Order: sequence, then C-alpha cells, then structure tokens
Amino acid sequence: MDYDQAIYQLLSLPNSETGPQDQQATKRFYNLDRINALMERLGNPQNDIPTIHIAGTKGKGSTAAMITSILTAAGYKVGLFTSPHIHEFRERIRIGLEPISKELFGAHYETLSHEISSMENHTTNDITSVFETLVAMAFTIFSEENVDFQVLEAGLGGRLDATNILHSPLACVITSLSLDHTRILGDSIQEIAHEKAGIVKLGVPLVSSPQTNEAMKVIEQRCSDMGALLYVPSNEWTADIIEQTFEAQTFQILNKKDNPVHRTPLLGNHQIENAIVSLKTIDIVTQAGHPVSQAAKYQGLANVQWAGRFQVLSTNPLVITDGAHNVDSAKRLRETVSQYITDLDITLIFGCGIDKDASNIAKELSLMNPKKIITTRSRHPKAFSAEEIRGFFERFSQPCTEMDSVASALTFAIASSGNTDAILVTGSLFIASEAIEWATGKTPELYTTRSPVL
Repeated sequence: MDYDQAIYQLLSLPNSETGPQDQQATKRFYNLDRINALMERLGNPQNDIPTIHIAGTKGKGSTAAMITSILTAAGYKVGLFTSPHIHEFRERIRIGLEPISKELFGAHYETLSHEISSMENHTTNDITSVFETLVAMAFTIFSEENVDFQVLEAGLGGRLDATNILHSPLACVITSLSLDHTRILGDSIQEIAHEKAGIVKLGVPLVSSPQTNEAMKVIEQRCSDMGALLYVPSNEWTADIIEQTFEAQTFQILNKKDNPVHRTPLLGNHQIENAIVSLKTIDIVTQAGHPVSQAAKYQGLANVQWAGRFQVLSTNPLVITDGAHNVDSAKRLRETVSQYITDLDITLIFGCGIDKDASNIAKELSLMNPKKIITTRSRHPKAFSAEEIRGFFERFSQPCTEMDSVASALTFAIASSGNTDAILVTGSLFIASEAIEWATGKTPELYTTRSPVL
C-alpha cells in the first residue's frame, strides 16, 4: 500500500482530533480496551524496548525531542512518537528526529489494517481510532527497526492515553501542567494532574517540571502510591542565561557538581526548563546502565530541532511563529517576546481551535499591546472562524483585521507593516504549520477522506 492510500484509509477511522469533544465522544475514544486488544494480537512489542514516557500540557514535544536528540548523539538508535504532526502524518513516528519514510508508513499501515479488520467482535465500538492505530504502528516499527530506546509523548491526558499500556518504562516525565482540554480531562488543575500522573508506574522514577502546589500534591501522592521516586530537578538545579539570540540560547546549569554550559536553538526560558528536565531524565537512563557522555548531552541539545516553537521564519522582516494554544502557553509566549523583542512593534496574527479558551488567550496576548491584530483560521476543521476570533480580541484590544488564511494574513501583515514590526503568528500548531509552509514553500499534506466511522 502506498502512503496516500494509507492516509486515506487511516482517516476513515474514528478520529478524536477532528471529532466531537463531548461526554459521549469521551467515553468512546478514551479507554485502553481497543489498543490493548490490538497490541495483544501483535505480541506486545512495546514492552520489550526501554521506554521514556512523557505527559504534560506544555513542553512535552520539545522535551521528547531533546531527550531523543541527546540519546541519538550518544550513539543510540531511538524511536520517537509524538503528536500532532506539523506537515505530514509520518512525522509522528521517527527514528531519531527523522520521520519514517512514506514507504515504511504505507507498508506498516497495510499490515496493521489487516489485524484491525480481523479483530474479534468487530462492531463500530471496537474499531481502533486514528491515534490508537498510529500508536500501534509506532510500537511495531520501533520493534522491527531494533531501536535501543523509544520515547513516547502521550497524546492527551495520560491515564487513558493509548501510549499508556507499557508495563514498566525506564522513566516517566511530566512537563508543565495547566488547564487544557477541560471537557475531557477536567476543569481543575488537580483533575488534570490526576490524568497526567496516570502514566506513573510501580517503581518507575518520575521526573517533573515545576508545577503549581495543587498539581504537585497530586503527583506526589501518585508517586507515593506507586513506590516511584520523584525528581523535580528545578528544586536542586538552577540556570544562568549567558546569551539569547534568535539563533540559539546559551545557559549554564548550576548543579553543585560540574555546572555544565549548554546551547540550544530552542528559544525561551521555558525551553531551558525543558532542557533541565531532559538532562535529569538522561541521568536516570545512565544510572540504569545506558551511558551518555557529557559531550553527547551538549551535542544533543545543540542539534535539536522542533518546529513551531518560537521559530524564527524570517529576520527581514522579523516573522516568528509559536504553537501556543492555551492561556498559560500564551503567557509564556508573551514573556518570551518581551525577552527577545524590545525595539519593534508587534503585529499579531492569531487563530485557534474551538476547543480552546479563546477569550482568555486573547486577553493574555492583548497584554503585549500589539500594534495590529490580524485574525485568521487554519485549515483544521475544528478552527474558529476569523470573525469569531475577532470578537474575542475586540473585548480587550483595538479593532482587528480578518483574513481567510494564514498565508493571506502574512502577506497582508508584511505589506502593511514593513520592517518596523515583528510579526508573531500563533494560536495553535496548525496555525504554526501553515506559517512555516508560507515561509518555506513546503507543500502541505491535504487530506481527502471517506466519512469517518463513528
């Protein structure tokens, strides 16, 4: 089966990313029965590979990329599973930081689709979802590719996420938690922490980013219940910023030992936080008998690439895109902008999904006092219209200009701003992906599918 055929068939399966987000849909999508049944048929290869399992609201993709890059620099072969993709579905399954080939994707989907179609009791509710199918593909590909490690980013939540069928990972990680996907995960930070902490396994160490007191109490209790050692490296390590440019940032970690200096092209203080979590996780890997040198740590952080995270697309004019998609990430973005952009006005291009707290995100971003606001929408079927977004911003800011696509918004912004403004494109990774396509000329992967089975 070729890649296009595989994608066409894949997207005929139930899809939580484009389907309704209500109580009935939650019950349908978020349980482990289907993925457990499917992996049982495949021999449960996911349990044979040392695994680092990562959940969180923000920073989990960047952290997964950092850990993968460091392990790759140390000479290990690493399977990386993340979501969503930026441009192509195959980006979700990688060897190192390189997406698998279209040929490999198509071949494995064909094999897996036969297993799915032959599962017992094949009623509508037994059909695996798009995400579950991709998780199963990742596990089988990583097994056949004989990777040394697999690094898994939970898709949504953790406790009932399809990645959470591992018996005993090498280490678990929880990155920064905040309110997001509240219709599914709960509308309090404690409820969200409960879902994320569901990845913690008996006796498996957990590394956590700094959390609110409410979230940390939930994590601490889960670790206590599971006999899992909890590491919060920010309690022991601090970082001094040496230099921040649009190419990279250099920082020193003060760890009361060797105080290493690192450099990474991922920008912003929050990425230093993610780097510290990644390095602590690598220490756990080393303690488990898989050595990683200081040189590999340095090289891995210096070489990591992860698109759509405060990514500079152009310097003349200055165009930056960031996938900030909730209130807390919008606050982090505003802080990063204040660090990096001090002598230019901001032209803000914004669009987001209907499942996001658009009003409060708009309120947070309005605190940047943008000179101009352009509202738009991505191609994603669950995106707010530009008109709806304008309504949110005009409660807090000056009138907005509506544009029907990210590309037209960027073209208009450049024509009307010149070199006196910094253009910031944000609101979701889907918005960021279209900004990257505009900047690079990359052809987007557009999908023509049959109606999904629901």
